[in-house]
Amino acid sequence: MEIRQSCPACGSRNALKLYSSPFSVDPLDRHLKVYYGEHYQPEMLANGSFILERCNSCTLVFQKWVPNSELLNSLYGKWLSSSQLRPELPADHKLATSRDGQEVLMIASVVQKRPEDLQLLDYGMGWGYWGRAAIAVGVKSIFGFDLAAERMEEAAAKGITAIELDQVPNGTIDFINTEQVFEHLVDPFGVLQSLAPKLNVNGILKISVPKANDLQRRLAIADWDAPKYSKNSLHSVHPLEHVNCWSARSVLAMAKRLGLVEQSRPFQSYYSFIGKNLGFPAPKDLLKGLARPIYHRYSRNNLYLWLRRG
Repeated sequence: MEIRQSCPACGSRNALKLYSSPFSVDPLDRHLKVYYGEHYQPEMLANGSFILERCNSCTLVFQKWVPNSELLNSLYGKWLSSSQLRPELPADHKLATSRDGQEVLMIASVVQKRPEDLQLLDYGMGWGYWGRAAIAVGVKSIFGFDLAAERMEEAAAKGITAIELDQVPNGTIDFINTEQVFEHLVDPFGVLQSLAPKLNVNGILKISVPKANDLQRRLAIADWDAPKYSKNSLHSVHPLEHVNCWSARSVLAMAKRLGLVEQSRPFQSYYSFIGKNLGFPAPKDLLKGLARPIYHRYSRNNLYLWLRRG
């Protein structure tokens, strides 16, 4: 493991310790053994501790000890089961009318381009579902990147241009998607610094991450086994994986260092999917699509922001 001596968002060294425990002590030890199962290697955590700090400058809550490259490879390559890494799509999932398809149509509306003229990048794309939805609504140019070679290969087989970030030309991208990515990054500012130059003059970068909510009360209870989204859930600071727990203030403080500011989304752009000849959404997708502006603004569990050049 390796230690972070300053806030990974704003760089401040002024932080308040919220929680501290060796990985080898219950309830943390018990939780990690159950969660990761037979592949768990506690000896790889021996030189670190689970320490949560909150930056007094930007409010980011971050894990001080984080996985090094060897531990990251074991964590995502061995410890996590295939079901945890690759959620199955419902049998009736229609990509074009899904949440992701609706989002791509909203992007086209905001940047005032036809879907087929968009240049998109999905960073940390997982199995490429977002890129596949973009293709389903007419996008012709979609780059994707993921650390796992298996996921890059599958994305390429589905029509996504799987590519290393340094191969994406600077100043060309209309929209960069980072869905549930920035909570996992050891160096989030460094990644944002690499992504920002890829945007064209009107380009937008999305950050969607778990939100820090009522965290101190939850930490006092320390129910690491509480189900995701439950009242006492600590999913947003899950040890080893969710090493950054964001607020809007912390995201915007990081963005400001690179001259990025928040991009608003016109209310009507959320409903760009209505009237498109893409088939009728599944009832669940339709209802969620209609409610999405409210969810993005008031969700207690997820933070959703668009950034652009200032």
